[in-house]
Amino acid sequence: MIQMTPTLPIDDLLAAVRERWTALGIANHSPASQSDIGAFESRYGVVLPDDLRAYFATLNGTALGACGMEDEDLLGFWHLDQVHSFAEESSLPTNDPPEAAHVFVIADHSIWVHAFGVLLSADRQAPAPIVTDVAQPYHQVAPSFSEFLEGYLRRDSNMIYPDPKRPGSS
Repeated sequence: MIQMTPTLPIDDLLAAVRERWTALGIANHSPASQSDIGAFESRYGVVLPDDLRAYFATLNGTALGACGMEDEDLLGFWHLDQVHSFAEESSLPTNDPPEAAHVFVIADHSIWVHAFGVLLSADRQAPAPIVTDVAQPYHQVAPSFSEFLEGYLRRDSNMIYPDPKRPGSS
């Protein structure tokens, strides 16, 4: 995994994503409320990292969200009320790796050719990497949501189209 460090504050990243999505006509105009975020955390016994919390409170996904294929890379970013664990989304739960219950889907490519998830826990200090389901165990594409957004804005093909076997893939 290539270690990245976000170069922009989350507010600047969210503004850049909003600008891109507005230009594409896919901006969601219904941010999640703080009570929605609290209810999600309570239901799953997790704490959203600050960057992901800010994202849902500001953007809350693309217009359609889940399985939306909305941007030029056919990505749909899910609304908080669409977010579930990989285990909940799987049609074959017996094949899921053990961490599936703790990885929550936040985006998908081309109606789930692959999906992106965030590893969450009840520990506010725990890492919350972004992973994809292109390999088992999950393949990490970014160490944080902020770094995922930066790669998304750069249209980093190693992140958007991850291949664990490709040299240089995150």
